[in-house]
Amino acid sequence: MRVLLPTGEVEVLLTTLLDKMRYPHQLFGPLYRQRWGVETCIFTLKSYFHLANFSDHKPDTCWHDIFNTLLLYNLQTASFHPVRKHIRALNRQHKRDYKPNRNVTGGLLKRFVVRFFLRPRAQLAEALAEYRRLVLLTLEQERPDRKRERRRRLMRGTERHVHEKNYRRAQ
Repeated sequence: MRVLLPTGEVEVLLTTLLDKMRYPHQLFGPLYRQRWGVETCIFTLKSYFHLANFSDHKPDTCWHDIFNTLLLYNLQTASFHPVRKHIRALNRQHKRDYKPNRNVTGGLLKRFVVRFFLRPRAQLAEALAEYRRLVLLTLEQERPDRKRERRRRLMRGTERHVHEKNYRRAQ
């Protein structure tokens, strides 16, 4: 099916849902755009948290790495919730909106996660406050509706999607 992009370009989407009465073509454009949140999550896991770099080749260890990475990602996402109010207040003072930098806060979280789980409960609030303070110091500008020309390239027979690291690991 064909979907008209805001640029006027026509994009062709493939589907196995062929019943036009149950699945009208008009539904697929917005549905396809809703995938963007999942795509950015996978990008974050692969690029910022280096999910593809396993610590061992054994299946059990690989699964541990995957679950640990997902746990860190979920902790990072949950840690952004308490600072939303502060970020909204900062955004009212600026022309453009800002958001937490996932790469830097992921590196910070790797250092703080031990403090969160192994320190006495009395020190937990202090560690959380320090982490939130650092999150607010590492905000990056949001770029909604960023338009970049898509470069299409042909993939060779044995070639798969190649993941290139876009960000260096935040210490």
